[in-house]
Amino acid sequence: MKSVKYILLAAASIMLFGCAKGAYENIHEGVVMNARDQIGLAVQPKYTTIAVMPFINNSGVKNANTYARRSFFGNLVSYKNWNVQPMAETDNRLSKATRRELDESSAGKMKSILGTDLVCYGEVKEQCSRYGLVFSYNSVTVRVAFYDASTGAKVWEAEDFRDSLVMGVSFMYMYEREVMWAREIHNRYDELFRDMMQQFPMCTYGYKTK
Repeated sequence: MKSVKYILLAAASIMLFGCAKGAYENIHEGVVMNARDQIGLAVQPKYTTIAVMPFINNSGVKNANTYARRSFFGNLVSYKNWNVQPMAETDNRLSKATRRELDESSAGKMKSILGTDLVCYGEVKEQCSRYGLVFSYNSVTVRVAFYDASTGAKVWEAEDFRDSLVMGVSFMYMYEREVMWAREIHNRYDELFRDMMQQFPMCTYGYKTK
């Protein structure tokens, strides 16, 4: 009877104070992608520079596209050796563009506006955060597409999601919910784009080290 009592007490402690985590974070699982020419994308002379457009937010959550774009840009610069245009420069150039030119269907006009070989569009399809007495759940779903900035041809596209489930009462979640929410959401974006970069090719043509 004592052993059963101790087991029950241990289980109750884990539920109340533990933080047993089950997260969707498999770095070996392939990202769902569609590359028209994976090798050609990396070695063609015309592809050496990239501009990352402001992401579209279809999640219904304020600023989700801002979080996603920053995370994607950081992972692209950190893990790949493409010449990526700074976001501030991209935004400054786009301030002179019309609304129609900002649309993904007008990707072929971006060479004259941004001056890069490739232009990247992103869409946040879902960003979810749920909290209960003894759990918290966060998830994100994002689509990313690269286009030839001169012709408008789509050369690479990927879509994936990441989520995380945390069981157990966390006093940090109770008193600093906004801080913990932001941290967990940023972690999901970083996990997603880190894995996505494993599928995106390196730039092997005409790259110059600093």
